[in-house]
Amino acid sequence: MLANNPYHVEMNEEEDEEDTILETCSPPQLLKHFFKLQNQRCQTYKQLNNGQNFFIQTNDFRWFRSLLLDITTIFNRISSEIIDIRKLFEKENHYTSIVKHMEQIQDYEKDKLQLTNELFLCRKEYEDSKKATADNKIVDYDEEMRQTDIIDKKKSQLAKLIENINDTLEELKYEYSELVENKQID
Repeated sequence: MLANNPYHVEMNEEEDEEDTILETCSPPQLLKHFFKLQNQRCQTYKQLNNGQNFFIQTNDFRWFRSLLLDITTIFNRISSEIIDIRKLFEKENHYTSIVKHMEQIQDYEKDKLQLTNELFLCRKEYEDSKKATADNKIVDYDEEMRQTDIIDKKKSQLAKLIENINDTLEELKYEYSELVENKQID
């Protein structure tokens, strides 16, 4: 069913060849794993966006529900692993900055997912109303303008959240560089 979707991208849940045992990792290794998880999260958002676009075009609810279950499983796994990494850093008092940045990213990601879903619902409502308008041949320009304004506002909010995530990730990359420079095992 999913393979027939032109927007489908294979779910990539694969782990490293050797399973990462977080407790045995050095702080730089933990941060590298965190960055890998963030990259997986970005790829999962792309898959979600592609799936949302496909659903808006096809209204294939059964397929979309299956996709959302897969996406939710991946997001839950990523979030759980990030929480485990954060807990390991919390055990050491001198990593408070890293912990703070990880918590901030998790908060931003929670908001991003919520906003992504809100934007999708607005886009779906807009497309459905356009189809209904085309069928009825009656155009409500005020309603169309209201809907596009809401979509634009949500897109702007999403862009700001992504900027905040990227800024915080940049801070973590500086933290990573410091750990490596201090000769913590990589």
